[in-house]
Amino acid sequence: MLFNNKAMFYLFTVIVFLGMMLLIVYTYQSFTMRQVQEAVSSRLRTMDDFVDNFHNDLDRSISISATRAMISLEDYVSSNEEFFDSKSALDQSFKEIFVNGTINGNQVVLMENSSFKNYSKKVMASASAIGFYFNVTINDVSLDQSDPWNIDVHINASVFLNDSQSTAYWIYDKSFFTKVSIEGLRDPLYGIYTQGKFQNAIRRTNISNFVVGQDTSGLLMHINNSYYYENSNAPSFLMRFYNDINASSNGIETIINIPVLFSQGFDIYPEKPVIDYQYYIDSYIAELCNFQNMPNWFKIKDEELNKYNLSTLNYTSC
Repeated sequence: MLFNNKAMFYLFTVIVFLGMMLLIVYTYQSFTMRQVQEAVSSRLRTMDDFVDNFHNDLDRSISISATRAMISLEDYVSSNEEFFDSKSALDQSFKEIFVNGTINGNQVVLMENSSFKNYSKKVMASASAIGFYFNVTINDVSLDQSDPWNIDVHINASVFLNDSQSTAYWIYDKSFFTKVSIEGLRDPLYGIYTQGKFQNAIRRTNISNFVVGQDTSGLLMHINNSYYYENSNAPSFLMRFYNDINASSNGIETIINIPVLFSQGFDIYPEKPVIDYQYYIDSYIAELCNFQNMPNWFKIKDEELNKYNLSTLNYTSC
């Protein structure tokens, strides 16, 4: 009987000990599992935040790179004194300079450290610093205009983000869209037709009434400041890069200041209208001249009369 009591006590002790051990192991495993889950959740949140920050910052980066790319493209066509062959040729050159900072494989000084490739390297370095591998590949880039004063930059890219611990990864294709103002950019028409010797930056006019009665001070200010005015009969900013002078709903135009051109040593064409895209094209001939309170070189086609509020002035046919 004594033996049985000792055996029972021993068995009870073993059971209690094993139970405690199992409880400790279970508690440890549960705690460890929670730690792992919390670590994974934290890592996923960090990766998700990284992707969000990349998307938020990308618009700024695209705007900077695209603006510098357009400046460089204008410089390129002006220096070479030739237009792009087509819209697709413009898009192709824009993609090269935007992504790589080169034109025809040649490095462009203005794009140094400002190309999209440079930006993506900086993002990759930031990702690596927190244990991520990041890569973005530009699949396609195109330009468009949905209003006269901005360029629409469309980008399709493949994005890959991986955790160095293989916790998770993001892989997706996404289209990005950014508007870039053309104000301050140079007009390629001026650069090409003056062999790069005379540049004219796009500045939107702030004058709404060009002529009031016989007062032409508003129009003269518009001309003297080389302001641009939106006109659906004129070509858009992008169309000027490939010499398409057809009418566009996003068209813009300026009035050439003839005395300024003459002072720079350029030939003057007295029979031509002074609207910029019409002045350099042979098919355009001035129709209306000798406007009251305007310089004698100011000549236009009939279609411009009401647009610039000129109908209240005396004038003659050319």
